[in-house]
Amino acid sequence: MSGYQRLKHILQHHLDKTPVLIDVPAPPSIDHDNVRGSAYYN
Repeated sequence: MSGYQRLKHILQHHLDKTPVLIDVPAPPSIDHDNVRGSAYYN
């Protein structure tokens, strides 16, 4: 399927309106002796 045909198919079937769900991984926990956190500064 060429790029034009693929684009035409997407627009004809309203696939451009479909939301894309992406799983975003949680950031790693920072556990280190040099990291004090917000409680240290209050």
